[in-house]
Amino acid sequence: MMGGFKMQKVIVATLFIFSILQAEAICTKQTSSQDIELILETNDDVNCMLILANRYMKEGELSQGFFYLSKANMLDPKKVQADKSSKVLKLALSLSELENDAITNSNVDSWNKLGDEYFEMKAFKEAKDAYFHSLEVNSDQNEIRILFAITLQALKQHYRAVIELEKVLEVDRQNIHANYYVGKILKNNVGDLAKAANHFHLTLRVLKNKSHDIKNNESIFFIEDSEKELQLIKNNENEK
Repeated sequence: MMGGFKMQKVIVATLFIFSILQAEAICTKQTSSQDIELILETNDDVNCMLILANRYMKEGELSQGFFYLSKANMLDPKKVQADKSSKVLKLALSLSELENDAITNSNVDSWNKLGDEYFEMKAFKEAKDAYFHSLEVNSDQNEIRILFAITLQALKQHYRAVIELEKVLEVDRQNIHANYYVGKILKNNVGDLAKAANHFHLTLRVLKNKSHDIKNNESIFFIEDSEKELQLIKNNENEK
C-alpha cells in the first residue's frame, strides 16, 4: 500500500499535469472569437492569442489580428516564432506600434502613415479607420480626406464617399482629384450622369489650363479618362 507522503506527491503531480493540459486546451480552433475574447480578459494565454490573431487575419480584420499577435510576442516570442503567423510578425509589430502612438498621442502623422500602409496593402477597412481618426484630430487635410473617400468607395459606401469629396470641393473647387473621383462615382455608382459630366469638364479645364502641380503622366491619364467618360455619357444621352 502506497505511503501517505508518496500518495500526496502523486496527487500533486497529477493535478499539476492536468492543470497544464487544461491550460493548453483553454482555447481551441472551435472556440468562438467572442469566447476567446472573454477568456483573454482574465487570462493572458498565448495559445488563445495566436488562435485569435490567425483567425482575425484570415477574416481580413488585420488590425485586430496584428494586435493579438504583437501581444502574444511580448509574452512568449519563442512560441510566436514557431507559429505560422510569424511570417507577418515584423509587419504586425510595426503597425501595432504606429497605432499605439496614434491613439496615445493623437498623432496625425502616425494615423496617416498607418492609413497609407493599409491602403497599399488594399486593406481598405483598416485604412478607412486610420484616415477617419486622423481627420478627427485635424479636419483640414484635403489629401487625407480624398484618400478616406477612396477607401469608402472601395468598401462600396458610394454616397458617403461623395459627401467626403464634396467637403474638399467646398474649400478647393478646382481640386483635380476630388472632381475626378466625384465624377467617377456619380457616373458609375450613383447614376447622376449630368452632375458627373460637370465634374469631368471641370477636371479637364483645370488640367488643360495647367494651373496645377499634377505630374505629367498622371495629368495625361486624368485627361484621357475624363474625355472617355464624357464620351460615354454623351453616347448614353444619344441612345435615349
